[in-house]
Amino acid sequence: EFAVAVGHDGAVVYTEDGLSFGATTSSPVGAGVNLNAICVVDEDYWLVGTSDGRLFYTFNKGKSWTLKGFPGSGTGVVYDIDAATHSVIYLAHTTAANAGRILRSFDGGYSWNLIPEGTAVLPANDKIKALAVCEFDANLVIGGGLADDGVDGFIVVAQD
Repeated sequence: EFAVAVGHDGAVVYTEDGLSFGATTSSPVGAGVNLNAICVVDEDYWLVGTSDGRLFYTFNKGKSWTLKGFPGSGTGVVYDIDAATHSVIYLAHTTAANAGRILRSFDGGYSWNLIPEGTAVLPANDKIKALAVCEFDANLVIGGGLADDGVDGFIVVAQD
C-alpha cells in the first residue's frame, strides 16, 4: 500500500494507503531538473537520482533532502537505484561521456564504489538504464541499457 513516485521538475508524490497520493512538503531539486529514479529503502528512507547526475536522500518521507556525493556525481544522469537490503544498494549512472556504470554501497548509501571491483571492467556501453537485484543474493545485480554502438540493447550480470 505504500508507494513513492518521482518525475518532472523534481516532483515527488507518495501514498500510504494505496488510494490517495500527495506531494511531499519539499523537493530536492527545482524546475528544469527531473527525478529519474527512486529507491524506497523503507517508509522513511528514500533515495532519488536526477537528470543532472546527482543523488539525494531523505530520512523523513521527503520533508527534507540531503545531497549525497558518489564518484562522478554532478555529471551525466542517474537512471536507476535499487536496494538489495537496507545496507546493499545499487546505482545506475551514465557519465557525461556516455559510459554506463554501476555503483554499489555496502553501508546504506553512505559510500559508493564502482563495480566490478578489482581489475575486471564492465563491457563498453552507452548507458545502463535499469537495475534488478536478486532477493536471495544481495551481491547479484543485473543491468540493462544501450550497447556501445548506440543501437543494440545491453545486459550485464555482476556478481561478487
